[in-house]
Amino acid sequence: MDRMKTLGIYALCIILFFIFSNIMMDIAVKAMYNPINITIERRNDLTLDVNAAKATYVNGYVEGNVKNIRRRY
Repeated sequence: MDRMKTLGIYALCIILFFIFSNIMMDIAVKAMYNPINITIERRNDLTLDVNAAKATYVNGYVEGNVKNIRRRY
C-alpha cells in the first residue's frame, strides 16, 4: 500500500510540474513580444484595419483585416 501511495505522489508531482512549466513558458513567450510601430499606406481601392501588431527578434504577428473594394467593370 505504501508503494502505491508513493507512486501516486510521484505521478501528482510530475503532473503539477508539467502544468507549472507550461504556464511559465506561456508567460515567458508572451512577455518577449513588443508592439510594432505601423505605417499604413492608403489606397483608394484597399482598406486595412490593424488590431494588434507585435514582434520578437525572431518572429511576429499582425492581427487585422484587409478588404479590396475595387470596382468590377
